[in-house]
Amino acid sequence: MKIDTDIRHVTRPGANIFLELGFAPEEAKRLQVASRKQITDTQVSKEHPMLQPDQFHVNEAWIAFKLNDAPISTELDGDFNLLALMDVASCFMLGTTTLSAGSAQLSQLEAKLLLKKGQSHKKQLPKKLFIPDVLLADQLVVEAARLKVDVQRIDESELQACIGETREIFRERFGGIQQ
Repeated sequence: MKIDTDIRHVTRPGANIFLELGFAPEEAKRLQVASRKQITDTQVSKEHPMLQPDQFHVNEAWIAFKLNDAPISTELDGDFNLLALMDVASCFMLGTTTLSAGSAQLSQLEAKLLLKKGQSHKKQLPKKLFIPDVLLADQLVVEAARLKVDVQRIDESELQACIGETREIFRERFGGIQQ
C-alpha cells in the first residue's frame, strides 16, 4: 500500500488558513487571532520559563502583583487597583492592599503594612520576593530589602503558573476587567 504524500495546496504566508478551510469569515478571523496568541504565548514561555509552585517550600518565596488588569471603580472610593501578596508554594493569598488609580505605587507605610500582613500568617518573612518588572514597587523593594528579603524583579509571564488562576477567578467574580 502506497501512502499519498503529494502536496496539493500551500497556504501563503499571512493568509488565513481557517478561511481556506471553509470557516465563515468572522469565525476564521477569531480562530486566526486565537491561534497567533497561542503561538506567541508558547514562544514566550520557552524564552521565559515559568516559576512553578512545586519549586518552593511554603513561605520560602512570595509574589507581589497587581490582581486587576484595569482600575476597579466604586462610587464611594473612586478608582483603585488591588495589589496582592501570595505565597508561591501554596498560592495562598497572604494579603491585599488598595492603591488609588491616581497613585503610581505604594507608599513606604503601605509597603510595610502589606509585608506585615504576609508575615502574620507564619510569623516569618520569606527568603525571596518576586515582583513583576511591570509593577512600580520601589517602596516595596526598599522595605523588603530592609527586612533582608531577597527581591527579584522578573518578567510577569514567568509568574503565570502561580498568579494566572487567581487573576482568572478575580475576573470571573468581579468582571469588567480589560485584557
